[in-house]
Amino acid sequence: MEDRPKIRTPALDDFLASPPSDLPRYLTAAESLRSFRAIREEGGELARDPDLQPALRITLWRFARALAQAAGRLSEDETLEDALTDSRPDPWRERLVARPTPVQRALTRHGSATAVFEALSRDGIPLLPPRDGRIAVWCALFERLGDDLMLRRACRGPDCLAVLTNPDLAVLVEVGPRAVEQVEELVVDQAQRVLVRHGERGVADHFRGAYGLSRREALGLVNLARADALKYGRSSVEDDRALMVAVLKDYLDRARESMNMGDEIRAIREMARVQGLTRTEPENVAAEFLGVVRRVSGRQEALQLAPAAAEALDIDEDDIREVEDLSKEIPTDRDAREDDSLVAFDAAEATE
Repeated sequence: MEDRPKIRTPALDDFLASPPSDLPRYLTAAESLRSFRAIREEGGELARDPDLQPALRITLWRFARALAQAAGRLSEDETLEDALTDSRPDPWRERLVARPTPVQRALTRHGSATAVFEALSRDGIPLLPPRDGRIAVWCALFERLGDDLMLRRACRGPDCLAVLTNPDLAVLVEVGPRAVEQVEELVVDQAQRVLVRHGERGVADHFRGAYGLSRREALGLVNLARADALKYGRSSVEDDRALMVAVLKDYLDRARESMNMGDEIRAIREMARVQGLTRTEPENVAAEFLGVVRRVSGRQEALQLAPAAAEALDIDEDDIREVEDLSKEIPTDRDAREDDSLVAFDAAEATE
């Protein structure tokens, strides 16, 4: 039996099992008639099955990412919300505008890329099932990308394919843009937690086994989780200082309330240091340099006079050699007196 850690993502599971949070959408007369006919036919009840809603949400999230990446609108380490915010026209309900990269243009004659670009440019396919005559093209495109995503191997993947590849059933799915974005938020958040506790292999194994992601999607999720985590560290020194001051002020208030003068003084001292009110660096760099020379010279004398004391001071031989070199360059008082005597003697000779 393989020893694997037991990984759970309860927040994502609870959200997927909850009812859709989007506002209810009222069907038109034509859609109501189509819905009635679909429900009467075999498989029509499948689209209304509440147990299928979690699988439909995560399946539509996977399809939206695959379609946006194929259209050149989404990179592997971007979220849908970041990439498609303020996009016009609405990529969820109206149409997704393709912006292929040079590499994608060169590969349009291979795989599913050709069908994607043709559908986007000719029919204007949105990310979610449209409510008009484009639904048949959308379902055909979903079937093409579904093969790339290996949806048949996912949990309830065949049922999702049966619904989302049937034009009469796909229009009955009530999953909106906000629900898809919430799925992505929770997936990234849970992936970050698993990444910290169990590493990259834990993320890949868990999301492939529990939610049916392909290997490529799992590796992309690792990159997406890392890129999203980097946003937490992108702050300036001023932002970090302001946050630290706020924390220290809170600590100072609690110390005052508890009448703990020791903690209060420490908090005031630390806040002054963070705000730059307490000088932590010497004003005179030259004075600091000479102070270091004196200290190391003292260690050298201690080494010559008392080896035991020098060992207690943790003297480094490199420091001693450095001071010997510096002592050759820095004139002593005796050297200065000899130089003054030579100057005076030269002046006397010049007078005579």
